[in-house]
Amino acid sequence: METLTLIEKGRDIVARRVRPKELIEALPLEAFDYACAMTRSKPWFQKGNWTIRHGLYEDNFPDQTGVFLILSKPHWKESLGEKQGIHVGIWVDSTGSYKGFLNTCMHVFKMPNSEVGKIHQREIGRPFLEKHGAEIASWPHYRVSKMAKTLFIAKLPLPETKAEIEGLILQQIERMDRFGNTIDEILARLYLTRE
Repeated sequence: METLTLIEKGRDIVARRVRPKELIEALPLEAFDYACAMTRSKPWFQKGNWTIRHGLYEDNFPDQTGVFLILSKPHWKESLGEKQGIHVGIWVDSTGSYKGFLNTCMHVFKMPNSEVGKIHQREIGRPFLEKHGAEIASWPHYRVSKMAKTLFIAKLPLPETKAEIEGLILQQIERMDRFGNTIDEILARLYLTRE
């Protein structure tokens, strides 16, 4: 039996369009590393007080496999493990219905109680979708969600090369800047009306 080199195995996998767990995680993890570094250097990211982090699902959610990225702001009170606050999630899953896609969504989980009282998901989601819903729905592969906790979701076909994946991740991140401004305006209005 002939032994294939790692490069030949990779070419064989790509030729057969088979993407095992290792390939699904390896290419996107490197692409997410690059996208996070590039995003941190952007003026809009620094000026807008954004935060970004990424990693493997297994390190945070033992029952899932894949790579994730979280884009948020400190005052959005995001805490992924506790499913609270607001964040944009971008991920590649190596199992399940999201396998083989670059997925993007905005979650509005319950806001933790603050000094001004509890803020409900729909108080954020409704004005956000009134302003951006039609625009988001017009983007290929995006759909606006009627669920209070997920404002929109996209399943974008996952490109074959690391450079293409990096470009697609960066494109999704760049779209989020103006959404951040809208969320900030909504939160400011809600906090002002409750003081």
